[in-house]
Amino acid sequence: MDKVTLKDRPEQQVTRLAGDPFSAEYDESRYFLTPELQQRLDLSRHLLEYSQQVLLVNGENGVGKSCFCEHLANTADESWLVCKTEVNDQTGPGELVKALLRFCPDILQEETETVASLDRFLEYCHLNSRQPVLIIDNAQLLDSTTLKFVLQMIEFRFEDCFVRVVLVAGDSFSAVLQEHAEALSNTNLIHSIMIPAFTAEQTALYVRHRLQVCDGSGEEFSDKELGRIHKVSAGVAADINFLGKQGLSDPLQTSKAKAVGSLSSPSSRKHRQLVTILLCAGLLTLFVAYLFLDRKE
Repeated sequence: MDKVTLKDRPEQQVTRLAGDPFSAEYDESRYFLTPELQQRLDLSRHLLEYSQQVLLVNGENGVGKSCFCEHLANTADESWLVCKTEVNDQTGPGELVKALLRFCPDILQEETETVASLDRFLEYCHLNSRQPVLIIDNAQLLDSTTLKFVLQMIEFRFEDCFVRVVLVAGDSFSAVLQEHAEALSNTNLIHSIMIPAFTAEQTALYVRHRLQVCDGSGEEFSDKELGRIHKVSAGVAADINFLGKQGLSDPLQTSKAKAVGSLSSPSSRKHRQLVTILLCAGLLTLFVAYLFLDRKE
């Protein structure tokens, strides 16, 4: 099984780092921008500024969609009023509007209907020259009613002010979202921005960048190790982080059980499943044979 460790490197060569370079939490200094991500960042800003489309930021699990949106929000224009909220299957229109109203505590304290509260919020944004942006993470968990409300949100306006919406979800959500847009007779309502996995070269640069911002040399991993990290992770940021942490840990403190339970390739998982099936089939055959012989006696 492919795994990355530093067991062959003398202990004195392991750099003591200032912080966790492979933390899943967003940090602007650690965020690694490839040319592809920069292009998508610029496009997102342009669309949110000048279009009336709902943005769908999608990609496979762990590729970095949420961090991309965190970076978008963190580097936004000062006039933007960005609200990022993570939803679940219980989230309704009221909860989404309340998330926006965190910027307006006076309105939030009032007992008003969802639409009336949204109208007052847009009036506040217009009077203060702010551009509201709502980023919804885990959007695939929204029910049909709430999703319909989200797609119709751009129709709520005060003068020229309306809520820009960014949905964050996996690849499979794109078809579902498009169906809802078609039901609203607006096939141009959605603009998808796919977050790609890193190439082999980008994976190496990503790992070195993460190490350097934590006072590392960037050379804690050899080229061979970086190549194996990319091969196992397929360039998915979350898996790169997992393997990076595993590689930086003291090999003497890493138990065999932990190593065996670490990230493995799909082929390895399929092999284990096949072995399990064959073992169960063998045991069943022995059991049936035992019953047959017992009856003959």
